[in-house]
Amino acid sequence: MTGHESHEYSFTEALEVVSCSESTLRRKLNENGSKLGATKLKKGWRIPVETLEALGVLKTVTGQPDEHLIGHDRAETSQENTRLRIE
Repeated sequence: MTGHESHEYSFTEALEVVSCSESTLRRKLNENGSKLGATKLKKGWRIPVETLEALGVLKTVTGQPDEHLIGHDRAETSQENTRLRIE
């Protein structure tokens, strides 16, 4: 794969990286997916990452996950992370 090619997801793979429900993704793809570069096949979809971005459903990742949290929110997140490490 060269730098000019886009990664494509199956519908199932896309569900792992989107910030919406399965029904919302299916609806958005049926409404605008083909116009935005996705391809509907007999057994599912081939969805370029750019299509997920254009549909507004791609999860965003930042290098500073807790910077936007304030006081009690940060403490709750810290407690949840501690519980996850213990379990």
